[in-house]
Parts: sequence; C-alpha cells; structure tokens
Amino acid sequence: MERIKGINVPFRFTNHGYPESCVNEKCLHDSVFSILSTIPGERVMRSNFGSFLRLILFDSISRATGFRARAEVIRAITAWEPRVSVEDVGFELDDTTIRVHVIWRAGNLEARTSLALPRVV
Repeated sequence: MERIKGINVPFRFTNHGYPESCVNEKCLHDSVFSILSTIPGERVMRSNFGSFLRLILFDSISRATGFRARAEVIRAITAWEPRVSVEDVGFELDDTTIRVHVIWRAGNLEARTSLALPRVV
C-alpha cells in the first residue's frame, strides 16, 4: 500500500505552528470518522459530504433501522473514501449511547473505527 498522509482530525497544531499530520491508518480512520459524524448539509462548500447515520439511528430502534443504518454506513464510506472497503458494521446499544463499529480494509491494512452517539429516548 502506498503511504497516505493528511492533516490530523481534530485539527491541531504542532509545537512549531504547523498543522499536525497523520499517516496511513490514522489518516484513514480520521476520514471515516469525519464521514460518519457529519450530516449532509453541515459543510457549506461540500453540502453532500457525510452520512445520514445520526438521523437514521434516532428513529425507533428496530431491525429495519439497523439494516438502514448499516446500508448508509457502507454507502457513505464508499462514496467519500474510495481507498477504504467496508468489511463489517456493528452496533452496540446501552441506556445513553449507540456505538457504531466499522471494520474496514485499505490494501493489506485492516482497521476498526468506532463512533459513539448520544441516545435520545
């Protein structure tokens, strides 16, 4: 796999005043996290960017909602991060949080990205 380099998310500066960079897995993890945590319309100059995951997960929790959320995760990552292929998507529920676990692959690299969303009951 070629070396992937980008700017760290969340954005922060080094001690020298330059944007902090990330490499390979960290860079792709940040990208996947940004896609899943952004609702389309939140970014002014790129209004289609993101996923509807947060909106879907706040519907009533059912098997159908789970299938819709899984399909949305795969659609959004495929559309916005072509270097990554999604292997599996899982969900974990408790009283206050919904956790989304995405296992993805980029070349010979396999990694996991998790996103915790507050649950509205």
